[in-house]
Amino acid sequence: ITLLQRSPGKPGEGLGKTTGWIHRTSLRQRGVRMRSGVSYLRITPEGLWVSTSKQGSGPQQDECLGFDSLVLCTGQTSNTLLAEELKAAGRSFHAVGGCRDAKALDAKRAIREAAELAACL
Repeated sequence: ITLLQRSPGKPGEGLGKTTGWIHRTSLRQRGVRMRSGVSYLRITPEGLWVSTSKQGSGPQQDECLGFDSLVLCTGQTSNTLLAEELKAAGRSFHAVGGCRDAKALDAKRAIREAAELAACL
């Protein structure tokens, strides 16, 4: 499992002082890799293409991350384009949160739906 975030800094940095540290430690102990400062470029049959820079400076480096399953948690602005493209291509996918129903956008609902789906996958 690789956790990616667009913003620079430690994942969970905006949580309480001890909460973020505890969650990061728990994830690391379970083998989760974490990367920040990532720009998402595209999804191809080879994988998810991202662009990153080392330590937030220097030239951007593009790379392809292969995956068996991809979970996108992409913020509070509704964007169903990927879901529509996957559906048109006959690909299997699950939509939760604002992607499923942007009218009732709610972080608690999105997190609950994501957790329930993850438990089933």
